Amino acid sequence: MANPITNLGAKLISSNLGEIQRVNHFELQFTFAQDSPIFAELNRTLGDKSFSWFVKNVDLPKEKSEVIEYAHGNSIVKYAGRTTYEDTSITVLDSCSVDIEKYITEWRRVIYNANKDLIGKAVDYKATLTIYQYSPDGAIRRKWVLKGAWPSSVEFGSLDATGTEFKEASVTITYDYSYRD
Repeated sequence: MANPITNLGAKLISSNLGEIQRVNHFELQFTFAQDSPIFAELNRTLGDKSFSWFVKNVDLPKEKSEVIEYAHGNSIVKYAGRTTYEDTSITVLDSCSVDIEKYITEWRRVIYNANKDLIGKAVDYKATLTIYQYSPDGAIRRKWVLKGAWPSSVEFGSLDATGTEFKEASVTITYDYSYRD
């Protein structure tokens, strides 16, 4: 019988399991419908219908299925019920060259315009959020797609005249469903 410690050593990992996925090799991209007001603003300023943020961290999708129990005789049989998706949190690093705050604010204004006291149409503010995970050599290893994504809340952070940290904003993204592509 082989020694289990020997089987779990570096030789096994490097020869059989390959590279371990790192948590810091990722990128987020939001894509909007062409007739969305957000698309028009992005196209005007960036010349594109999608944009990426400088992101410090992001929570990957979380999904949960309800359990439906059915009593049958002396047993209980369990079935999958409705699946729900939890909101995801993103910590964004503000940029001096691309005004991330402006895009988030404009996006939020399409969702709810406080000056006019109007709520926007979902087709205008929902986007597709794609999270790319990269291997150390830069190849895309995983791709998560979150459909119907929109910022349900945002905190633009705080300023500190004595600080040396990066300016951050916290964004909660609500979405309809997600899948790994």
